[in-house]
Amino acid sequence: MYKILNISNYDGDLKKFEYKHSNMKEFLKKYDLDGFEVLQFGQWKEEQIPKNIIKGMHLRFYPTWIDFYRGDIDKLISKVDSKENISMLYGGNHKKVIIDYYKSELKTAKEIGVEYVVLHVCHVDLHEALTYEFSYSDEEVIEEAANLINEIFSGEEKYEFTLLLENLWWPGLKFKNKENMKTIIDKINYDKVGFILDTGHMINTNLNIKDKDEAIEYIADTIDRLGEMKNYIKGIHLNYSLSGAYVKEFIRNEKNAKRNHEFKELFQNIYDHISKIDYHDPFEHERVNELIESLDIKYLVYELLSPTLEGLEEKIKRQDKWIK
Repeated sequence: MYKILNISNYDGDLKKFEYKHSNMKEFLKKYDLDGFEVLQFGQWKEEQIPKNIIKGMHLRFYPTWIDFYRGDIDKLISKVDSKENISMLYGGNHKKVIIDYYKSELKTAKEIGVEYVVLHVCHVDLHEALTYEFSYSDEEVIEEAANLINEIFSGEEKYEFTLLLENLWWPGLKFKNKENMKTIIDKINYDKVGFILDTGHMINTNLNIKDKDEAIEYIADTIDRLGEMKNYIKGIHLNYSLSGAYVKEFIRNEKNAKRNHEFKELFQNIYDHISKIDYHDPFEHERVNELIESLDIKYLVYELLSPTLEGLEEKIKRQDKWIK
């Protein structure tokens, strides 16, 4: 099993290591890490993060994409206000732009030589992220995600890496329904496909969880109910976010206020809201190791967030205390 750390090529992440490959490698060695899982902010370059320390790539996530993918521009404009905003969000006005973007990421992943790529299977409109009143079911999202993935992987290009599908708490793949998991595996025309469990995301699917004891019990019970489908889980994004009380209060206030948000305001403020839901702390509990050992995983990813290197080190040390 590889122990991996998330990183991006965003300037703030690179600056933590003073833009030096030697600092990155020393950091990995110091904390007994086997490499990075990288998220692209702009095209990856070798001089940013060397390929020989990258194990996986996290592909881009378009939270609101189904209407765009289906070519239902009128419906999309009703949500994002204008064609200009559509171009800003997707880089164009036809689904080909997101397919081409994902193909370019797969090309980069192949160039790096990663062992796996990660893709979220989820859809949420921006206003739905505030109200939790969703327009698409899990099954509809999974159906369209399979169609999108098949288009991304179509063509003559061949890949050796594994595609790992990640759970989220909004409509799509939540790992709460083994039939949905089987459906997407069966529909994808790519042989090397599995899942990666994000523990923080799974906690966020249950707004009634009150503490770490309830969180670990909920995750263990949910995974146990998956039967043979849990054998497809090949990695874990290990982190902790407990936000049920915050989300329920936010939804209550949002409904009482009956606000009609403009897209620009929503777009500017949504990431602050999401960061309060999914804040990526260490998962500090005596049963975390038991959870890891209950799955046949190859990749254990410490998916932790901190604005400083010192803060990141502190979080890694806290997580390490619970991992044998």
